[in-house]
Amino acid sequence: MLGYHYHATAIGLLLLAGCASVAPHQPTEAIAVSRQPWFGVCAGVCPNYNVTVWTDGLVVAVRHRWGAADEMERFRVPPAEVARFRSILGRYRPFGGHAGPRICEHDVPPEQATSVLQVTEMAIRWSGGDSPAEFLACDTSENAGLKEDIRQALWSVHLYVDGRRRT
Repeated sequence: MLGYHYHATAIGLLLLAGCASVAPHQPTEAIAVSRQPWFGVCAGVCPNYNVTVWTDGLVVAVRHRWGAADEMERFRVPPAEVARFRSILGRYRPFGGHAGPRICEHDVPPEQATSVLQVTEMAIRWSGGDSPAEFLACDTSENAGLKEDIRQALWSVHLYVDGRRRT
Protein backbone atom coordinates (compact mmCIF):
# COMPACT_ATOMS: atom_id res chain seq x y z
CA MET A 1 0.00 0.00 0.00
CA LEU A 2 2.83 2.38 0.84
CA GLY A 3 4.42 1.74 -2.58
CA TYR A 4 1.13 2.58 -4.34
CA HIS A 5 0.72 5.79 -2.34
CA TYR A 6 4.32 6.81 -3.13
CA HIS A 7 3.89 6.17 -6.87
CA ALA A 8 0.53 7.94 -7.03
CA THR A 9 1.98 10.97 -5.24
CA ALA A 10 5.03 11.01 -7.53
CA ILE A 11 2.86 10.77 -10.65
CA GLY A 12 0.57 13.50 -9.31
CA LEU A 13 3.54 15.80 -8.68
CA LEU A 14 4.94 15.12 -12.16
CA LEU A 15 1.57 15.89 -13.75
CA LEU A 16 1.25 19.07 -11.72
CA ALA A 17 4.76 20.18 -12.70
CA GLY A 18 4.01 19.39 -16.35
CA CYS A 19 0.84 21.48 -16.28
CA ALA A 20 2.62 24.38 -14.63
CA SER A 21 5.29 24.47 -17.35
CA VAL A 22 2.75 24.33 -20.18
CA ALA A 23 0.53 27.15 -18.93
CA PRO A 24 1.63 30.53 -20.33
CA HIS A 25 2.92 33.09 -17.88
CA GLN A 26 0.33 35.81 -17.30
CA PRO A 27 2.05 39.03 -16.25
CA THR A 28 0.01 41.13 -13.89
CA GLU A 29 1.42 44.60 -14.51
CA ALA A 30 2.23 46.70 -17.52
CA ILE A 31 3.13 50.26 -18.40
CA ALA A 32 1.73 51.65 -21.64
CA VAL A 33 3.09 54.78 -23.29
CA SER A 34 1.09 56.52 -26.01
CA ARG A 35 1.92 59.48 -28.21
CA GLN A 36 -0.47 61.16 -30.63
CA PRO A 37 0.17 64.15 -32.84
CA TRP A 38 -1.82 67.26 -32.05
CA PHE A 39 -1.40 68.95 -35.41
CA GLY A 40 -3.00 67.47 -38.53
CA VAL A 41 -0.17 68.62 -40.78
CA CYS A 42 2.19 66.07 -39.20
CA ALA A 43 1.01 63.53 -41.81
CA GLY A 44 3.08 60.66 -40.47
CA VAL A 45 6.11 62.66 -39.30
CA CYS A 46 5.10 63.09 -35.64
CA PRO A 47 5.18 60.20 -33.15
CA ASN A 48 1.92 58.23 -33.18
CA TYR A 49 2.18 54.95 -31.28
CA ASN A 50 1.16 52.82 -28.31
CA VAL A 51 3.88 50.80 -26.56
CA THR A 52 3.12 48.40 -23.71
CA VAL A 53 5.87 46.80 -21.63
CA TRP A 54 4.81 43.95 -19.33
CA THR A 55 6.67 42.98 -16.16
CA ASP A 56 7.69 39.66 -17.77
CA GLY A 57 9.54 41.48 -20.58
CA LEU A 58 6.92 41.31 -23.32
CA VAL A 59 6.92 44.48 -25.42
CA VAL A 60 4.05 45.26 -27.79
CA ALA A 61 4.62 48.29 -30.01
CA VAL A 62 1.87 49.55 -32.31
CA ARG A 63 2.70 52.37 -34.70
CA HIS A 64 -0.26 54.18 -36.19
CA ARG A 65 0.38 55.23 -39.77
CA TRP A 66 -1.47 57.89 -41.72
CA GLY A 67 -3.41 56.32 -44.59
CA ALA A 68 -2.01 52.83 -44.00
CA ALA A 69 -2.51 49.87 -41.71
CA ASP A 70 -1.02 50.00 -38.22
CA GLU A 71 2.28 48.21 -37.72
CA MET A 72 2.70 45.95 -34.68
CA GLU A 73 5.77 44.30 -33.22
CA ARG A 74 5.95 41.88 -30.30
CA PHE A 75 9.22 40.89 -28.70
CA ARG A 76 10.81 40.25 -25.30
CA VAL A 77 13.47 42.13 -23.39
CA PRO A 78 15.51 41.06 -20.34
CA PRO A 79 14.34 41.92 -16.79
CA ALA A 80 17.05 44.59 -16.39
CA GLU A 81 15.65 46.49 -19.38
CA VAL A 82 12.10 46.25 -18.03
CA ALA A 83 13.38 47.58 -14.70
CA ARG A 84 15.08 50.53 -16.43
CA PHE A 85 11.91 51.33 -18.43
CA ARG A 86 9.82 51.22 -15.23
CA SER A 87 12.35 53.28 -13.30
CA ILE A 88 12.47 56.08 -15.88
CA LEU A 89 8.69 56.41 -16.08
CA GLY A 90 7.97 55.68 -12.40
CA ARG A 91 8.48 59.30 -11.35
CA TYR A 92 5.39 60.28 -13.36
CA ARG A 93 3.04 57.79 -11.69
CA PRO A 94 0.34 59.75 -9.88
CA PHE A 95 -1.08 58.53 -6.63
CA GLY A 96 -4.82 58.62 -6.76
CA GLY A 97 -5.32 57.32 -10.28
CA HIS A 98 -5.24 60.19 -12.78
CA ALA A 99 -3.20 63.32 -13.48
CA GLY A 100 -3.15 65.69 -16.42
CA PRO A 101 -5.47 67.13 -19.06
CA ARG A 102 -7.74 64.86 -21.09
CA ILE A 103 -7.62 67.15 -24.14
CA CYS A 104 -4.70 69.45 -24.91
CA GLU A 105 -5.16 73.05 -25.98
CA HIS A 106 -2.76 74.90 -28.30
CA ASP A 107 -2.62 78.53 -29.33
CA VAL A 108 -2.44 78.69 -33.11
CA PRO A 109 -3.46 81.33 -35.63
CA PRO A 110 -7.16 81.12 -36.59
CA GLU A 111 -6.34 79.87 -40.10
CA GLN A 112 -4.59 76.82 -38.57
CA ALA A 113 -7.24 76.07 -35.94
CA THR A 114 -8.92 73.45 -38.12
CA SER A 115 -5.64 71.49 -38.20
CA VAL A 116 -5.47 71.14 -34.41
CA LEU A 117 -6.54 67.65 -33.33
CA GLN A 118 -8.46 67.28 -30.09
CA VAL A 119 -6.41 64.54 -28.46
CA THR A 120 -4.43 63.64 -25.38
CA GLU A 121 -0.94 63.84 -26.80
CA MET A 122 1.14 61.91 -24.28
CA ALA A 123 -0.13 59.25 -21.90
CA ILE A 124 1.51 56.83 -19.51
CA ARG A 125 -0.77 54.19 -18.02
CA TRP A 126 0.00 51.69 -15.29
CA SER A 127 -2.32 48.67 -15.34
CA GLY A 128 -2.69 45.68 -13.10
CA GLY A 129 -1.35 45.51 -9.59
CA ASP A 130 -3.04 47.24 -6.69
CA SER A 131 -3.33 50.75 -8.09
CA PRO A 132 -3.82 51.41 -11.80
CA ALA A 133 -2.89 54.97 -12.70
CA GLU A 134 -2.71 57.35 -15.63
CA PHE A 135 -0.52 60.37 -16.36
CA LEU A 136 -1.53 62.61 -19.26
CA ALA A 137 0.40 65.52 -20.75
CA CYS A 138 0.49 67.86 -23.72
CA ASP A 139 3.29 68.11 -26.25
CA THR A 140 4.51 71.54 -25.14
CA SER A 141 7.90 73.04 -24.36
CA GLU A 142 7.09 72.76 -20.63
CA ASN A 143 7.08 68.97 -21.05
CA ALA A 144 10.46 68.69 -22.79
CA GLY A 145 11.80 66.67 -19.83
CA LEU A 146 8.90 64.22 -20.08
CA LYS A 147 9.48 63.78 -23.82
CA GLU A 148 13.16 63.06 -23.16
CA ASP A 149 12.29 60.56 -20.42
CA ILE A 150 9.86 58.79 -22.77
CA ARG A 151 12.60 58.68 -25.42
CA GLN A 152 15.05 57.15 -22.93
CA ALA A 153 12.47 54.66 -21.64
CA LEU A 154 11.71 53.50 -25.19
CA TRP A 155 15.42 53.29 -25.98
CA SER A 156 15.92 51.06 -22.92
CA VAL A 157 13.56 48.48 -24.46
CA HIS A 158 15.04 48.72 -27.97
CA LEU A 159 12.63 51.21 -29.52
CA TYR A 160 13.14 54.49 -31.29
CA VAL A 161 11.13 57.57 -30.25
CA ASP A 162 8.58 56.81 -32.98
CA GLY A 163 7.90 53.31 -31.63
CA ARG A 164 9.96 51.42 -34.26
CA ARG A 165 12.13 48.58 -33.02
CA ARG A 166 15.89 49.12 -32.93
CA THR A 167 17.74 46.13 -34.35
